[in-house]
Amino acid sequence: MTAVNTEAPKAGAININSDPKKGIIRGTADINASPERVFRALTTEEQAEWWGHEGKYRTHEITPMGSGSRLSILHPGFEGREQMTKSHSEGWTQVFGWLAEYLAGK
Repeated sequence: MTAVNTEAPKAGAININSDPKKGIIRGTADINASPERVFRALTTEEQAEWWGHEGKYRTHEITPMGSGSRLSILHPGFEGREQMTKSHSEGWTQVFGWLAEYLAGK
């Protein structure tokens, strides 16, 4: 049985964790928009530039949370490149923030 969080997410709640030794970035963003709206934002031509090449290196999952969504990403592929892992972690923080702002404006 899966528990469902019935509270609306706090807009802008972003959590990015990286393991520079393993070259993996994991992150979540709680977004005050439905999973359908988040999905559309991830798949429109307008937003595609935020996400890089389709299926190349990252996966994401959208989970309903009350009246909003949690977007989770996994971005591996930085083995042996600690500085790149750190800079991409900072980049994901910005991208999640931009996405939340974009959806808040809709």
